[in-house]
Amino acid sequence: MTKSPRVLIAGIGSPFGDDQAGWLVVDQLKQMLDANLAADDTPETSHPDIARLLVRKARVPLDLLDWLSGVDILHVCDAGHNATQTGSLHHLSYDQESLLNSAEHDFPGGQGSFRGHDYGVLDVLRLAETNCSLPQQIEFWIVSGSRFAASDDISRDVAAGVRLCAEQIWNSVIAKETTDSATQLLAVSEDERRRHA
Repeated sequence: MTKSPRVLIAGIGSPFGDDQAGWLVVDQLKQMLDANLAADDTPETSHPDIARLLVRKARVPLDLLDWLSGVDILHVCDAGHNATQTGSLHHLSYDQESLLNSAEHDFPGGQGSFRGHDYGVLDVLRLAETNCSLPQQIEFWIVSGSRFAASDDISRDVAAGVRLCAEQIWNSVIAKETTDSATQLLAVSEDERRRHA
């Protein structure tokens, strides 16, 4: 049976206003995963590679460096500064080469999307590349926000964007992994049946 890729889903954020978006996406994904596992207690359909899926919250992009070893696919969820499209979701997909050749102005919201920290996400991933720990595939999920002050609550539009982001990641990562694993189990069962026939 082919080993599933190791996937890290990292939400970057803080407790302030729309900057909570990355953390809230991770919270929703954890709830969805827990509910899915609780409802699925049969070995034929349970997810055999759950240990290969990591879901973490980061306060700053540098936190990613501690988690990238052995990761094949990285999903980064973060809030981006964009007052005109608050709550809109942007998904960008890169392989190693295209990421290293990209510039921060290529992202929705420009540098604001990844520059709310001393080291931006792109800086950290370029550093990971020098340490040979850059994943083969990198997916960015950016929820645009406009309220980032410590006294701000998350805006209604960003909360809706968080829900959409969690659903899309679930469908592209977790539900796909479950389906792929079930397909692999069926293929192995079919091979076993043929050998004993």
